[in-house]
Amino acid sequence: MSVTAPKAPATFVAAQKKRALESNQAMMKALKEHRFEDALEHARTALALDPNNVMVKDFIRLLEEKQSIDETDDDSESEGADAGHSRTVASDEDSDDEDEDDDTGEGEEDEDGSEESEESEEEDPAVLKALERLRLAEPRDPGEPRPQQITATKRYAMRASLSASIKELLLAELAKEMASDDPLLRT
Repeated sequence: MSVTAPKAPATFVAAQKKRALESNQAMMKALKEHRFEDALEHARTALALDPNNVMVKDFIRLLEEKQSIDETDDDSESEGADAGHSRTVASDEDSDDEDEDDDTGEGEEDEDGSEESEESEEEDPAVLKALERLRLAEPRDPGEPRPQQITATKRYAMRASLSASIKELLLAELAKEMASDDPLLRT
């Protein structure tokens, strides 16, 4: 007499598949709305319900990479803002000592600070455009019918596009670090 594990009732399996599908849809909606933390949470929920879902595993990996890149960008921006603020304070003190009517030193420092913020803003739209191109089963025109499923080719293209965007961000971050470490690379 052999003892086998009891099979889950069909209704339980169907309910679990339904919850996994709902989590996938919530993840896709969060991605479309550029709420990446929520998308990561929904992806983890979907993976817990369906551990064999390769697409969700890839999205989790890519979203975690994007989150770590965003965290390093936030850290470097806050360090740059602190350094820019201290440079502005120092230039204010120097200009007060030399000539109270000369404000050109302050304007130059403010321009440098705005260039740093513009560079960081340019990176985010690139990622957002890449994610927007994915459009995860969203019809282009409101009149078009919504496709039932994403084909394997589209999934592969979405993964490749998201992966390429993350690699670009990693390279940009590496270039910034190299430029900050090497005085010859600073512009």
